Amino acid sequence: MLPAGLPLSATDPKAVAVREHFASGVAHANAGRAEEALLDFDFVTRALSQVPDGWYNRAVALAMLGRHAEALAAFDAAIRLEDEEADSWDGRGSALAALSRFDEAVQAYNRALRLSADRTDSWVNRGHAHLAAGHFWQAVETFDRALKLNPGQFDVWHARALAQARMGRPQDELKSVDEMLRVDPVSTFAWRWKIDLLGKLGMAKEARLAKLDLYRAGKDDPELQFEHGSALALKGKEDKAQACFREAVRLAPLHKGAWIGLAESLARETRHAEALEAAEAFLRLEPGHQGAQVLRARLLGALGRLPEALQAAEATAAAHAKAVPAWELFADLAKRAERPDILEKALRGALSINRRDLAAWHDLGVALGRQGKVKDGLRAFDEALRLEPRSAEALYGKGALLDAAGRADEAVHWYREALRANPKHKRALARKREIEQEAVAEKRPPKPRKK
Repeated sequence: MLPAGLPLSATDPKAVAVREHFASGVAHANAGRAEEALLDFDFVTRALSQVPDGWYNRAVALAMLGRHAEALAAFDAAIRLEDEEADSWDGRGSALAALSRFDEAVQAYNRALRLSADRTDSWVNRGHAHLAAGHFWQAVETFDRALKLNPGQFDVWHARALAQARMGRPQDELKSVDEMLRVDPVSTFAWRWKIDLLGKLGMAKEARLAKLDLYRAGKDDPELQFEHGSALALKGKEDKAQACFREAVRLAPLHKGAWIGLAESLARETRHAEALEAAEAFLRLEPGHQGAQVLRARLLGALGRLPEALQAAEATAAAHAKAVPAWELFADLAKRAERPDILEKALRGALSINRRDLAAWHDLGVALGRQGKVKDGLRAFDEALRLEPRSAEALYGKGALLDAAGRADEAVHWYREALRANPKHKRALARKREIEQEAVAEKRPPKPRKK
């Protein structure tokens, strides 16, 4: 309001200027323009230092700027001129609280409340000062006075719950949180708090039900839809999980987690085409994501688009040279495409990360053999046998490579070794018998010709 009772004539130029600056300062303060408001109220207090409203509003502008020590001095100036004004005492309390002088702040709020007992803001402010000072019982009692005047204050119930939490009274804390939800039934913040409290109190069933309420409250919150979808996916409820992920990306088309969650869920249900669309939507948002690139290549392979799958897998492996899953997928696709040259490249990439991969050495030996690289293939099998001397598959593989190279006598030796490691190895046993039978047939004398 404009200062009343100026000790000057209404037509006096000084009075006119004071009124203009006062009105301008109020307008600036109401619009959040604290610097401009401070300039106006500086003029007012310099021109007429005996007007308490000028000092009060100057203090408010200083508080808006975070200059709390100066604000305190200005509130004190207003109080010296008019010590029965509740607003000034409340402002003094707020400045003291901002300076962490909480006990003094409480005293200032007490004075404001003696002057005006129905000031809800002063009760709330006093409660916060008690809370900050560690006076938890006093804080709860003060918040109760504020809530008696206005029970619909979400923030006050919140502060009350905090005080009860500091006292270690979870049952009472829960009651305050329930009141928060009465005021705002769709507060996801309050629902999360309640779920946490129910868990601490061992009320698992109630916590699960509250979590459903949380998700209902957050039906328009993409993050909560994503969270719900992730929880459902962990329980194997893929259809419901996908519905949540789809809702999340409808609400927030750039939600990366929901896109990849949807892609993975669809892939688990072998809905490869839909999964590929979701994976590619995610990769448009995060092109270099290793897991999504691997998933895309795998889905292309599942859809029978092997050339594209191989290209995607090779690019992923090259971009993430230390990522074993990328090389493994690249190798798997090369096997399916029956491309031993590409398989060799993929296996060497995998072995550059882990040289103790027995299966990779074995597969490399096979791939090299199919390309006619017998010496390199034998070296690969030897590496496998260094890791596991009794590996029946590696022993058989070495024998098969020698056999294919026309070195049947040497091959028989390795087939026998494979059978020592695994007497039931059918391929080693069958090929060993064939070679031995061929050898016997070659040594048998010719039959006499009949006349």
